[in-house]
Amino acid sequence: MNNSWNKIIYKAASPIYDSIFNDGMFRRARLNVFGDAPFRDGSTVLFVGVGTGADLELIDLDHLDITAVDYSSDMLKKAEAKFKDSHILFLEMDAQNLSFKEETFDYVVYYQSFRILALVFEKWNAC
Repeated sequence: MNNSWNKIIYKAASPIYDSIFNDGMFRRARLNVFGDAPFRDGSTVLFVGVGTGADLELIDLDHLDITAVDYSSDMLKKAEAKFKDSHILFLEMDAQNLSFKEETFDYVVYYQSFRILALVFEKWNAC
């Protein structure tokens, strides 16, 4: 999928993303995944494709060292605004080209990223 096209899609989606994907069945799915997340206190956690930070709203942030990355600066701005008083490090970064050293994180979370869906559809259409 074309990354330039992705930027346009996420820019358009960022104002309405939470009203669609942080409600109803999507919210319930997030609660099922993150409601009892087994993160140990003091752990380093990387959230890949963090979007507007909807997943971050469901975990205890106080005892974790969190880095959150997304390809879309518009989505990251929404997340940063929600968590402006937190210690979360937000970085604009392509999930296919992460620039972290090996074993930097105790946990890596990659949940409901549309980039993965796009890759699945690309492969499917190529068949």
